Amino acid sequence: MIALNLKGLETSADTYKLSGNVSGEQHVEDVYIFVSNSRSKIESRKVFYRSNRSGKDGKQLDFSTDLPLWPGSNMVTVVARASSEVRSIKTMYVYREPPRTAPIPGMRTATSSTIPSSSIGAASIRSFCGGMRSPTQNRTSPSAQNTNCLTKTE
Repeated sequence: MIALNLKGLETSADTYKLSGNVSGEQHVEDVYIFVSNSRSKIESRKVFYRSNRSGKDGKQLDFSTDLPLWPGSNMVTVVARASSEVRSIKTMYVYREPPRTAPIPGMRTATSSTIPSSSIGAASIRSFCGGMRSPTQNRTSPSAQNTNCLTKTE
C-alpha cells in the first residue's frame, strides 16, 4: 500500500516536495518515482529510487524527495515493489504554472501601439535592440547588451 503526503497539487515552483510511506503484508523491496510531461516532451523520467534491502523494517519504507517539475501538467507515478511479480502503483498530477516574465521597474518597453509594425525593418530592429540600455550600463562592455529586445512577428 502506498500512502502519500500531499500539499496541494498546483505550484509555481520548479520542484515539488513529495513524501510518503510504502507498506506491505510480507515485504517491501523498493520504491521508485517517474515524472512525465507531454508538453515538455518528458516521458517517464525516473527521478527517485530507494531500496529497502538494509531497512529497519522489511514491511515498510518511508521516503521523501523533491520532484522536478516542468510547466504544465506533470504526471507523477509512484511504484512500490514487493517482488518482481508484485507491485503497487499510484498516479497523481501536479500542475506547474508556466514562468511569467515581469517588466523591469522604471524601464519603458516597446509595444505594438508605440511602434507601428509596418515601419520596422531589420535594420530598425537591430538599432532599436542596440539602443535599449539602462542609463547605468556602459555601452562598450559585453554586459551592456540587453536581452529584452523587440522582435517582429508576421
